[in-house]
Amino acid sequence: MELCRINNDWLGESYYDITHKSGLRIFVFPKKLTTFYAVLGTRFGGIDHSFLDENGKKIELPVGTAHFLEHKLFDRKGGNSDETFSYLGAEANAYTSYSTTRYLFSTTENFHECLTELMRFMTEPYFTKKSVKKEQGIIGQEIKMYADNPYAVGNENMLRGLYRKCNLRDTICGSIESISQITDKTLYAAHRAFYTPENMALSVCGNVTPEAVLETVDRALEGKSFAPAARKEKADEPAEVASAYIEQKMRVARPIFFLGIKDKVDGLTMIERRRRSCAMTLTNNMLFSSSGEFYNRLLSEKLISPGFSFGYTSTRDNAYESFSGETDQPERVVELIREKISSARREGLSREDFERCRRVMLSGYIRLFDSSEEIADDVVLNSWFSNCAPFSTPDIINGATLESCEQVLHEVLGNENQTLSIIKPL
Repeated sequence: MELCRINNDWLGESYYDITHKSGLRIFVFPKKLTTFYAVLGTRFGGIDHSFLDENGKKIELPVGTAHFLEHKLFDRKGGNSDETFSYLGAEANAYTSYSTTRYLFSTTENFHECLTELMRFMTEPYFTKKSVKKEQGIIGQEIKMYADNPYAVGNENMLRGLYRKCNLRDTICGSIESISQITDKTLYAAHRAFYTPENMALSVCGNVTPEAVLETVDRALEGKSFAPAARKEKADEPAEVASAYIEQKMRVARPIFFLGIKDKVDGLTMIERRRRSCAMTLTNNMLFSSSGEFYNRLLSEKLISPGFSFGYTSTRDNAYESFSGETDQPERVVELIREKISSARREGLSREDFERCRRVMLSGYIRLFDSSEEIADDVVLNSWFSNCAPFSTPDIINGATLESCEQVLHEVLGNENQTLSIIKPL
């Protein structure tokens, strides 16, 4: 195996990119920081409800399987990985997004012992009917908790309104009914399909050498065999939204609004999508940031609270813009957001604002290199999930232009395929 060292003179940083003989992609970022951090990720998330097996047969998975599997992989025969990490002095966690699942730990000691335990998530699943039944009750309580959270419900309603076929319509945790269909056999099948080296990557940052990391991985994978990574089917999502307006009443003091704008990214390469995401971030900050005129005017008029938020989200196959916040006049705030977008489309964006936002974005990226967690997860693993090189971000930011921002202003923010979700007081 070749230890390929990647340098960036502008950043003054370097990392090693290794393709293990098993197919696992390994990134090692040697850096003298106070902590070691490692994260193991797989391209299996909440939107994955089915896959094609080795024979091309379609296997259906209950909604919530990826999240359920994330919980259960901490179990091991005769113990639990949480206990092992705690004994070794490490903090461990995991989380499932719409497109991915990640397992991670942070520690100041016993790094290689912790890394060995982390690799167990890929190599030694252990499920029983009894433990699955118990977990259904635990996750069922989590689902009920989210059902009582107005922000979670409002955002889910927005996505359900935006999409007709894409599985972003469904919650990552699933429902009480869907998780009741999950069995130990379901989990073993999902693990075999998606927890295979060629579908996963390991990212490590800290005072380590690539040779030492590779030696630990070699021992952990020695004698193991894996199935080929499962193939997935992509839903043919139409441009039109499923519903333009969704309203629900809950126990809230003030109404909460969620405005979603559907973007169409079919046909774009991953690097083109990252450039689009960069241009959208810059455009959002020019128009709606807390230092801008629009935000402060609405805040002074008490139309929004300081929790007003906005952002562009890009998942594996889809992307959307969203705004949310508490307000006594949700329809009025949404009207003002749309007026702000229309005004910017007519008058154009400020070159001065563009340069300022671009410098702020670039400095924010540079600050990531002060943290082993942000290097391993945000800089490296996120890039791998996007099929891009970790050090490509500065070139993308520096390559952004005012014209590219005005293009997404028209194509994305000017898109009429929108959903407004409002949570109103009972």
